[in-house]
Amino acid sequence: MYNRICFMIAIVFVALCLIPLLAEGEDDNPLVYIIKIQDTIGKGLSEHISRSIDLAKKNDADALLFDIHTPGGALDATGDIIKTIEASGLPTIAYVNNEAISAGAIITLSCDRIAINPGGTIGDAQPIPTNEKTVSYVRGRMYSIAEKQNRNPDVAIAMVDKNIVLVKLDNNEIKALSPEEYADNQKNNIAMKVISPQGNVLTISADQATELGIADVTAKNINELLNQFSLAEIKGKKAIISNREIPNFGGNVISSLSRARTEEVNKTIPERISIFFTNPFVASILIALGVIGMIIEFKTPGFGVAGAIGLTCIALFFAGHMIARIDAGIGLAIFVVGVGLLVLEIFVIPGFGVAGVFGIALMFFGLLFTIDTKTGSWGDAIKVLSQSIIIMIVLGAFLAYFLPKTNFWKSTVLQTEETTDTGYTSSETASDLQGKIGVTISPLRPAGVAIFKDERVNVVSDGSFIDKDVPVEVVKVEGGKIIVRSV
Repeated sequence: MYNRICFMIAIVFVALCLIPLLAEGEDDNPLVYIIKIQDTIGKGLSEHISRSIDLAKKNDADALLFDIHTPGGALDATGDIIKTIEASGLPTIAYVNNEAISAGAIITLSCDRIAINPGGTIGDAQPIPTNEKTVSYVRGRMYSIAEKQNRNPDVAIAMVDKNIVLVKLDNNEIKALSPEEYADNQKNNIAMKVISPQGNVLTISADQATELGIADVTAKNINELLNQFSLAEIKGKKAIISNREIPNFGGNVISSLSRARTEEVNKTIPERISIFFTNPFVASILIALGVIGMIIEFKTPGFGVAGAIGLTCIALFFAGHMIARIDAGIGLAIFVVGVGLLVLEIFVIPGFGVAGVFGIALMFFGLLFTIDTKTGSWGDAIKVLSQSIIIMIVLGAFLAYFLPKTNFWKSTVLQTEETTDTGYTSSETASDLQGKIGVTISPLRPAGVAIFKDERVNVVSDGSFIDKDVPVEVVKVEGGKIIVRSV
């Protein structure tokens, strides 16, 4: 009995001694940080990726793995992400986990290694707007990225420019041809197989991606992906190599990634908020609702639901960009000055002139500056504002048809026609009202209706808000415009 107890104690003691050694051995395995790119690409996502890479470097990660499933997004945010990846100095793997479209394809091609899900697709990186300047910029960027990563740049630019023909020649060379070059080849009876015809931007499946040398491997999941790569050392720097390359590899193979420790970086609540509100489509909706809300508020007395919705949407737009650490404060300041000038024009200065025009221009530029402050092409900003204008037109038409029929609108907006009986006064008779005293029969914001000797007259206040049933005096007549002040 005594011997058995001693034996058990010895086993426990040995096990306790081995635990640190086992933990140390596990710590020697490569550390791979997994960063998900599974949203529409915007500035909020760019900030999350930047923080994730900083965290990976702080914790001595050996490689970065980007789990990509995105329809694309903003060009300037994509550029920021690529710069952050390149500056990290860490080996990178892109895993196309179903789709890497548009900006997602550009980010994928910037990584050292690419794996793709068997059902995945990659490509269609044609920018919007599709003007020559923007297409030329993205085409050049794609060419240099592919060339840097030893991938066929002709395949890469076929994903951007629909005005080229991607062909496979008899010698198995994949080449991008201009329409003129393609016509000459046909004329000279040069054998070639068309992969992507003129008029199409290239989008390829997993099999095509591996065949064309875009993807290194296919993988159903991240574990299967890691089983196909190893961490190596080339000229003193860590690199990722495919296990198929090991027999002919002249460098030092450190470890298979099949034994890698993985760490996924979760989004913080502020990052989730920022990613949502900097989404280009969501930003377009916020701008449209904000502007429409302000327009309705200016046309109705008091401060109501429309104004609250408008201000909330504008606040969310700027707040989302501020959380993403964008220079949105400058854009917000410009926008607020613009709103101030517009309010001054509407409520203080009679008529509509320079202040109103400058106010609208500053509001527009404030939004433009906040959306796109880096690329200089303003492509993303124009896209977002164009979407906003379309939404405003559609929603404005809807509201113009249905809103006047609601009790809310009828109770807040003057419904009468401009006739003599309802208050319209011609220029000839308006001048006779100079100095006359009347009483408001509607609030003046600044326009409204007052009554002078049983005659209803459309009037405008001298800048202040005037309630209903308040005595007023006509202080100035400009054409048909009658300006009053309270007495």
